[in-house]
Amino acid sequence: MVYSMNMEKSQTLSSATGTRKRHYPASLDAMKMAPESIMRMMDKERITERGGHTILVVSFDHDAIRFKEDAMRHFGYRVKSASTFEEATKIFKDGGISLILSECHMPEINAISMLRAYTDHAEDAKVILVTSRKVDGNGVGLLMNCGAVEVIEKPYKLANLVSAIDAHLAVAQP
Repeated sequence: MVYSMNMEKSQTLSSATGTRKRHYPASLDAMKMAPESIMRMMDKERITERGGHTILVVSFDHDAIRFKEDAMRHFGYRVKSASTFEEATKIFKDGGISLILSECHMPEINAISMLRAYTDHAEDAKVILVTSRKVDGNGVGLLMNCGAVEVIEKPYKLANLVSAIDAHLAVAQP
């Protein structure tokens, strides 16, 4: 999978299923929105069962974990969470995880080592990385080669994140 970003804050993603372009408006930083605003935004989306998939949310930021847990549950996913890589690895090795949604930059490990650890355990591990740092095409390519299925830059729209998760888990869109 190859990713490139142009100056209009959009992504062009190419994969075996074809090429698609996503636009990520800079105006929405869901992490900074008031909880009432987030709930109003989520109420506009149809809640559907997402095939019993379980998402492992990994972040050193407890507020980010809570936000992503609530959002993923709202959209029909089961959720487990971890605030350290060690904790995440233990949960992942216990089994039953469909996809890992992780911060790209964890305090105790770099992204490449993290991805290699997941793919060493399960070659088909699906990991979506979320980052607040700018990542150029070469960096994203390296992350993809190490096992990431997608890299999403903040700020992002919640609907775009859920859409990416659905696409990688082959969940039918509502």
